[in-house]
Amino acid sequence: MTSADERILFDPFFSLNNPEKYISMQEILDTRHIFITHGHFDHTLHVPELLKAGQAKVYCHEIVAAKLKKQNVAAERIVCIKPGDIIELENFEIMVFPGEHISFDRRLIIQTLFNRRVFKWMKNLGKIINGFLHYPKGQVLIYNIKAEGKQILHLGSLGMCFTEMYPEAVDLMTLPFQGRSDMEEYALHFIRRIKPHAVFLQHFDDSFPPVSSEVDTTRFQRIMADLFPDIKIIKPDPMKSLQLNPK
Repeated sequence: MTSADERILFDPFFSLNNPEKYISMQEILDTRHIFITHGHFDHTLHVPELLKAGQAKVYCHEIVAAKLKKQNVAAERIVCIKPGDIIELENFEIMVFPGEHISFDRRLIIQTLFNRRVFKWMKNLGKIINGFLHYPKGQVLIYNIKAEGKQILHLGSLGMCFTEMYPEAVDLMTLPFQGRSDMEEYALHFIRRIKPHAVFLQHFDDSFPPVSSEVDTTRFQRIMADLFPDIKIIKPDPMKSLQLNPK
């Protein structure tokens, strides 16, 4: 996310599947601020490498910070944050909210485990299993970002706390679209709760097969067009930027 000449980055991860289709590390080395939503490997695996090559600081929960320190990330490069914090940068104001991680349903787990893709992508399994075992989730964080008259609610996993008061009617909500077999119906709960003006789909790509998959968003987009025709749905191209015009 960029405003003027300041860029912030969320959960950087370089795909284990066709990485040439996605942004490279060299293209983001000038980023000075990296924000982590939670500590799972597909959100933090490449953070130490990125910090070593660049000049960024990483903002994360204390449990993620402890993991990064064990990976020899210098303490001065880590900023521990928690729900309720507000981070003031040159062009961004970022408020931190508590979130929850999506609950994988049984049907999806069975479909993932008993699938021929497990054999096709056997080379990734060791890294993925190690990731699930050794990268603690920690507190899931949701970020409300204000910049250039716009308000963006960013989720790293599709889960919210029932009792938390989140911003409503935001200009854009980023929606992670993976992790359930009933993804379309499940996502609608969050649309109804936040009532965003636009939804930016993310996390739908097959970046760490065989656990991940390329999720078809067509049915969700049709449902949204029927139920919420005024809410714009954005399915991004990984190599193209999206511009939000200021108010």
